[in-house]
Amino acid sequence: MKKKKLMTFETNQPLVINTTHCKGEYSLIKNVINSNNWKETNSLGKGHIFWYGNSLSESDKLLMNNRSCWYNRYVGGGYLSYKRTFSQLLNIALKIFPKEYEYFCPKTFFLPEDKELIEQELVQKKS
Repeated sequence: MKKKKLMTFETNQPLVINTTHCKGEYSLIKNVINSNNWKETNSLGKGHIFWYGNSLSESDKLLMNNRSCWYNRYVGGGYLSYKRTFSQLLNIALKIFPKEYEYFCPKTFFLPEDKELIEQELVQKKS
C-alpha cells in the first residue's frame, strides 16, 4: 500500500489554508489569508490549516487522524455549541465535582421536564 506524502511546513514557504469547508466566515478568512501573504487552496486534503465553518464529518475526522495538520475545530466541540447539551454536561460536571463547579455553574433547568423544580425554586426565592 502506497503511503501518502504529508504536506510539510517550511519557514520559507507560505502557510496554506484550506477553505473548502468555510461558511459565512469566508470573507474574513480570505482577508486574513491575503493580509498575511498566505496561500489558499480548495483542493481536498491539501493545506497546513483546514478551516471548518461547521462541525467535522466522519470522513473529516478520519482525515484528521491520518495527517499532521491543524484544524479550527475540536472533535466533539459541536456539543458545546448546543445550549441544552452544554448545560447537561455542566450539570454532570457539577454532580461529579461539586466543590470545583459550585461557583462556576448557574442552576440550569430543562423545560418541560424540570417544570416542578423551577416552580419550587421560584417559591423558595419568594420566601
